[in-house]
Amino acid sequence: MKVIQIENSGKVVARKWKNQYFRDGTWYDPKDADAEQIYNALLSSKSAKKMDEIIGNQSWTRPWCSECMGYCDTAIVFCEVETTAICKDCLKKSIKLLK
Repeated sequence: MKVIQIENSGKVVARKWKNQYFRDGTWYDPKDADAEQIYNALLSSKSAKKMDEIIGNQSWTRPWCSECMGYCDTAIVFCEVETTAICKDCLKKSIKLLK
């Protein structure tokens, strides 16, 4: 198990963004956005909220709860592969079910 939380480092998110949209020396733009312009803006960002505004969603900065299907501030991942994360509220509800 491990805890995952909001990512507030613009450099970390920018690196992930570049891994997704920059290949073989070329930027591949997502939908109607300029991937390189977004990358440069992310580099100087210091908050998840600002990065969410730059990108247009929360998927790059926040954990996604597999139970309630929403973004959260903190979640627990139960295996090595970060595909199933559970937020605090859902964990609390699951404990109540066990009682």
